[in-house]
Amino acid sequence: MSKSHGKRALVLALSTIVMIGVVPASPALAYDGQGASNYAEYWWNQRNSNYPSYSQDCANFVSQALHSGGGFSYVNRLAYAQDDHNWWAWWSLRTGFRVSNSFVRVQNLYNFLLWHYPGGYPYGSAHTFEEQVYPYTPDAIVGGDVLFYDFDGTGLANGHAALQVTTIDWEDWSPDMRNGQLYGNLVNTHTTDRHHAFWSLFSYNSRWPTTTVYFMHIAESNT
Repeated sequence: MSKSHGKRALVLALSTIVMIGVVPASPALAYDGQGASNYAEYWWNQRNSNYPSYSQDCANFVSQALHSGGGFSYVNRLAYAQDDHNWWAWWSLRTGFRVSNSFVRVQNLYNFLLWHYPGGYPYGSAHTFEEQVYPYTPDAIVGGDVLFYDFDGTGLANGHAALQVTTIDWEDWSPDMRNGQLYGNLVNTHTTDRHHAFWSLFSYNSRWPTTTVYFMHIAESNT
């Protein structure tokens, strides 16, 4: 190859690199509530080996749905696990699974969604008998949103977490159902694995008189 050809090839290669470097990134996709619901529908009674699994698995299951199904990106991955501004899971051959508290613990997940902008938006709570059997969650709560449960009236959303997956239908029958099936908005959960359970869990919850349910809408602008 002549020197002139070599120089032209080098210039062309450098120009290509520069052009590649300045191509604008594709716009980030919005949080996909339907995708999160689809994840919860598939994995409601299974464990995804891409994530850790726990005997108390409800918040971990919700976080998986937000991340893998909904496209909610990790926040400050590998940063201090006890800081609820950080939300992530990680696996390596050397350490195995590592996670932030906010990924796997109910109250910490609730804190993260409140603190991380745009995060989650609280849309009230339900705690009386009439509210527990009312068919609908608030209008703002849709598929892919999270419900948090305080079973003991402590004022903390630390008892349980579930993902709303449908807007309205009959809940599934279950052997531990205390009451007849209810018609309304439905959730999927882990720990006690449930598919299409009535949103308040009234049918199974002996502590319903002291239970408060907190509603959290996930902003579509989360990515």
